[in-house]
Amino acid sequence: MDAEEWFVDTNVLIYATNAQSPWNQQATAVLNEARQRGVNFVISPQILREYLVSATRAAPSPLLSSAEALENVELFQKEFRIVSDTPDVAANLVTLVRQYGVLGKQVHDTNIVAVMLTHGVSRLLTHNVADFARFVKEIVVISMTQPS
Repeated sequence: MDAEEWFVDTNVLIYATNAQSPWNQQATAVLNEARQRGVNFVISPQILREYLVSATRAAPSPLLSSAEALENVELFQKEFRIVSDTPDVAANLVTLVRQYGVLGKQVHDTNIVAVMLTHGVSRLLTHNVADFARFVKEIVVISMTQPS
C-alpha cells in the first residue's frame, strides 16, 4: 500500500517556521505526528511562492529575512513531493471555478484543489478549513488544530 499523502497549505508552513506564531506548536506537532505515522507531504510551486511572500512581507516587519525564507524553501523542496501546474491542472481549475462559482482571491485556494485532484492527493492540511469547505465532495480537509 502506498503511503498516505497530505497536501500542505501555506499557512501551516508559515506557522511551523515562525516561532513567534501562537500556532507554532500546533503546526509543528501535527507535521511531526503525521510524519511519524508515515504521511508524505506534498506542495506545489504556488505554495512555495505564497510562503516566500508571507514570510518576507514587510508589514509590520518581515517574519524572516529573505535568506532564512529561502533556506526554508530549499528544505521544503528536499522534504516534500512537489507537484507542478500542468495543462490538466488548468483544466481542473476552470471546471472547479465554474462548478463552485469561485471569484477573486478564492481562485488561489481553488487552484490548490485543482492541483490536488490532478495529482491524486485527496487530503489537505490547513489552518483555514472554512476556505475549503465548498470542496468537501472533492477532498478531505484536515484542520491543523484538530487533525484527523
